Amino acid sequence: MNKPPIPPHLMMRKQPKQLRTRKLIETIFASTSALVIERGFAAVNTNAIAKHANVDITSLYQFFPNKEAILYAIADRWLEHVRAVCQRFQEEAYQALDWRAFFLRLNHEVNTIPEHGTHYASLSTLWETLPEFAELERYHQQWIVAFLCGELRRFGATAPAQTLQERVLYLYLSTDGIAEVMGTYPEPTASALRQLQYQTWEYHLAPLLDKQ
Repeated sequence: MNKPPIPPHLMMRKQPKQLRTRKLIETIFASTSALVIERGFAAVNTNAIAKHANVDITSLYQFFPNKEAILYAIADRWLEHVRAVCQRFQEEAYQALDWRAFFLRLNHEVNTIPEHGTHYASLSTLWETLPEFAELERYHQQWIVAFLCGELRRFGATAPAQTLQERVLYLYLSTDGIAEVMGTYPEPTASALRQLQYQTWEYHLAPLLDKQ
């Protein structure tokens, strides 16, 4: 399963090397996400991003050719972070957990990735409107489904492959739906939603994993 290459028109023009420019990129990312949530994708342009970030527009263009490239970089890095969390759960300490503790910890660590809710809110419409983003999300979805199906097999699930894939895909899509709005709710409502989300996972995985 190969990750799709970054389309040429969405590639960063150069990578930040100094601490100052890395901080500049983070500021641009934060401002872009905030503006898209506030105004919607269509109403945001690079001038608005530069103004919100309090950076010179020429500095922005040194790294990004357009607003789509900024959002693609945000999406790509964020989804890579999610996959990195999953890969960390293949370490011995996590593999020793029982299935309930394993998936509870996994849900918690993904949900607490910095700006996780913000990225869902700012990027959710792009998966449907821009083909390049849809391809990136499709790769990520396939990767996550394969990872989770592999973990279910490790925990002893014997259901046919199609059954596992359908169950995992349902959980993936339902979790996406909750995550899109999670960031709009204050605590403790957001915590309650996260707990209910995990209980949904537990409900659907128990028939596959609990021994009779």
